[in-house]
Amino acid sequence: MITSKSNGLFKLAMSLDKKKYREQHGLFKIEGLRFVDAAADQGQLQTVLYSDRVLKMEGARDLIGKLQAKGLEVVEMDHKLITDLSDTTSPQGMIGLAKPPSPFAWEALKDMKRLLVLDRVQDPGNLGTIIRTADAGGIDGIILIKGTVDPFNAKVLRSTMGSVFSLPMQVAVETEDCLERLKEAGFEVMVTALEEAQVYDQVDLAKGAAVVIGNEGKGASAQFMDQADVRITIPMVGSAESLNAAVAASILIFEGARQARQ
Repeated sequence: MITSKSNGLFKLAMSLDKKKYREQHGLFKIEGLRFVDAAADQGQLQTVLYSDRVLKMEGARDLIGKLQAKGLEVVEMDHKLITDLSDTTSPQGMIGLAKPPSPFAWEALKDMKRLLVLDRVQDPGNLGTIIRTADAGGIDGIILIKGTVDPFNAKVLRSTMGSVFSLPMQVAVETEDCLERLKEAGFEVMVTALEEAQVYDQVDLAKGAAVVIGNEGKGASAQFMDQADVRITIPMVGSAESLNAAVAASILIFEGARQARQ
């Protein structure tokens, strides 16, 4: 059992709070039984740290047995150290070190119908919620433009509830590269806007649509605005000037899902 902060595995796990070390080691940190189980099922899990406290939870012993049967590194750690590694106030007592999913191949765009493009979305909670909603709403893939918050940030991960492992993504993509690839694949680039825009339920969001959600404060970049095939808007009847980015994305995702069912 690991009981010292000088242990190499503890130091590695602690370092993953910083993006540069996540990139250096090709790992990120996840918490909780459900998240660890999802990572194991997707083949992304490398190491699991657990404390005796987690063994009191239903299914914990079975999960540990499953992880060991897969040949994964499963190590008991003092709960105080687990708490130091945790991003939550009441940690369950299980932390996983996982490998980021491989980005989807650009060639796969030809088989996709509904894409989401996030242009410099900054709030971790927004990004995590959007990823989770995109997964639930049947989005085929998501493209994160350079400047968007790191999807393997702890706060983002907590909001995704595991969807980060099941939704194909491309991360830190340059705007111009994204536009070129979308155009080559025949997608209509649809940018959310407040002016000179069509109402969202009057456009085809179900086939060949790449919907761009812009930065919370500034909206989509001028490049996206200038090269958009369609500008779309969500009408509002109250006094609010705009919607939260995650809320707007959710409305558009499920409108596309509704259209796809018809």
